[in-house]
Amino acid sequence: MANPRSDMRVTHALLAEYAEKYKNWGKWGDDDEIGTLNYTSPEDIIKAAQLVKKGKVNLNSEQELSDINDENKKKREGERR
Repeated sequence: MANPRSDMRVTHALLAEYAEKYKNWGKWGDDDEIGTLNYTSPEDIIKAAQLVKKGKVNLNSEQELSDINDENKKKREGERR
């Protein structure tokens, strides 16, 4: 079945509207830093660990994720004021 909204144009305004409508900031308390990862169960972690094939980590990706987390934290703090 085709997507009934396949003619819909995604704009910056629409993305901003959806981001505001569906955000979870504050859902798990003011001190929460992992957001929807709170939904992760021990079983999920075991399944994910079984997917590991090499013991290597791309440090650039970790830094990028850290930067994104810092940026999101600043946004949350700004909304609380």
